[in-house]
Amino acid sequence: MTFLSRRAIQLWQQRKLCSAVGSKNYDIIIVGGGLVGAALCAGVCQSQSPCKVALVEPHLQTFLSNGSEQKERSFPLRTSTINPASQRWLKKLKIWELLDSKEVASFARMKVWDSRSGSSIVFHSSEVGMESLGSVVANEDLLKACYRRIQRQTVSTQDKIDFFDSQVDTIQWSSSHSGLTEWPVLTLKDGNELHGRVVVAADGSNSPTRKSANIPRYSHYYQQRAVVVSVRTEKLHRTAWQRFLSTGPIALLPMAGFNISNVVWSTTEVEASILSLATKEELVEELNNAFLGTTNAISLKVPNSEEYPPAISEILSGPASFPLTLGHATEYVKERLVLIGDAAHSVHPLAGQGVNLGFADARCLLEIFENAWMTGRDLGELSLLLQYQRKRLPKNLLMLSSLHSLESIFSFNSGSVSFIRGLGMSLLGGFLPAKKAIIEFASGNSD
Repeated sequence: MTFLSRRAIQLWQQRKLCSAVGSKNYDIIIVGGGLVGAALCAGVCQSQSPCKVALVEPHLQTFLSNGSEQKERSFPLRTSTINPASQRWLKKLKIWELLDSKEVASFARMKVWDSRSGSSIVFHSSEVGMESLGSVVANEDLLKACYRRIQRQTVSTQDKIDFFDSQVDTIQWSSSHSGLTEWPVLTLKDGNELHGRVVVAADGSNSPTRKSANIPRYSHYYQQRAVVVSVRTEKLHRTAWQRFLSTGPIALLPMAGFNISNVVWSTTEVEASILSLATKEELVEELNNAFLGTTNAISLKVPNSEEYPPAISEILSGPASFPLTLGHATEYVKERLVLIGDAAHSVHPLAGQGVNLGFADARCLLEIFENAWMTGRDLGELSLLLQYQRKRLPKNLLMLSSLHSLESIFSFNSGSVSFIRGLGMSLLGGFLPAKKAIIEFASGNSD
């Protein structure tokens, strides 16, 4: 550990975790300390503002411990594909530099193909003058880097942020007839009472904070589950592979380490259940068949082939699975409340955009807060928070609708639809301006 001694970290944790029960006032209360909430917290800590911040997260002690300890490398199942825009922001916050090179796998190439028509399309970062299309990072490693950054910042600014390893019990919002100028009051299960100028809900798709504010959320359940597996491949690769099967897309993403990759297979609930009960040998066979089908032998015979993904040789961890849903809140803000990340929206994982949308939310909100600090505006003022909604809601809806449409297009398996789909992929693959637009959109460069 180079930045602080283990003893210094222990003293820091003892000082910063709030144990004294009472009423406390804050400029910003962030509810939820996952990737998006922690990144926003790091950004606020790095700013020159005099704001007092509270971070409320029931798993905070674990996150802080993980951020300060060096643990033996494992084979994580939950990963994120960080697009170039998110990576630039994380570099600006000095979070990215805290990731070990052994924890990041960048890829410059992506191949997408249709199992029914056989048509494919290849995207390459060189087509838009970028070094990579994205980087795959384990969620636990990125979260650890976020908390390391927060620790570094708050050692020198001890009074700027308080941490609460607890859950929100109740939230009292201003009454509608009061002019909505009163600060919301959060009562935690540990007895603390927090008064905040603005509450940032980063507490996930089932956000209790959003529900307490009576903000409706529309959702669609795909009747599918994403099966995730950590695997070893027979060859090293730095390509993101995605094949659309009749039951849903399956992706093979490069991970840091010796021939390690992560598989995300979106499929029916029945098939997900079958895969979860399979032996490791059976699972290897199922995965190779899903990716390669009859081309398995070809892939094994052609060294360094870029036409087919490398064969999978070993299951390292998993499988695990989670349900696939699309969700969107009807509004992102109310007086003294703002939703970010999954609390505002959730998407199908087929393009790996979920956390990138959340980071874009946090980046936008931080910029608005910074402008407000410089002009002396109230951070919880509705007219200020509406700037965030006007910027983020249309862009998030565009991504949600695009991914939902893509999922729908590939869910049809009739011959005529497959033919049209294959023709479209072939035409798109040969039309560079359209490919550039898709890459720019997925890279977050349009934000």
